[in-house]
Amino acid sequence: TKRRILARLATSGGANARDVWTISSQPFKGSHFAVMPEELARRCVLTSCPPGGLVLDPFCGAGTTGLVAAKHGRRFVGCDLNRDFAALAVRRIADIP
Repeated sequence: TKRRILARLATSGGANARDVWTISSQPFKGSHFAVMPEELARRCVLTSCPPGGLVLDPFCGAGTTGLVAAKHGRRFVGCDLNRDFAALAVRRIADIP
């Protein structure tokens, strides 16, 4: 419902997210060439999935979405055609304290 969506937006950094987000890139030591900033994944996960919900990323790459989902109490299913990237994602998510 609209009320639930507004509540999620309010808890993810503001009720009015605007059309353009300014998010800095982050350095990454792994072998993936295009890692999404955690802040971008965080905004998307927190506004679209309730705590305990399931996040699906069919192009998970280095696993940033899964990393963020796990940090914020969401379950995650991800896949990638590149076995090396899928293995990288598994390692990153497993390293969460």
